[in-house]
Amino acid sequence: MRARVCSAGHNIVLHAFPNTEKVRNMMKDTTNKFIVVANDNEVLYEGMKFGDAENAMVERCSKVHARDQIQHGKFRVGQHRLKGGKVQEHAEAEGGK
Repeated sequence: MRARVCSAGHNIVLHAFPNTEKVRNMMKDTTNKFIVVANDNEVLYEGMKFGDAENAMVERCSKVHARDQIQHGKFRVGQHRLKGGKVQEHAEAEGGK
């Protein structure tokens, strides 16, 4: 399942409980719960901790985002929402209200 994707549209995806054959074939240990993949084939993180997976994703996003692109960082309950796997501020998700 795609748990998070890069909010700026870069090809960086955090998969939780990977169930597609393509993603599972990239894994060294298929018992791991999380994997972060960039550019469809570069494994940035594979392991059991969501926090570590999210940190790997945020670190890569910070390297590829342009200066004018929004960098949300880690998901924060109450501050962010997920829409289509992308983190948004509550105001963004409500159309700027």
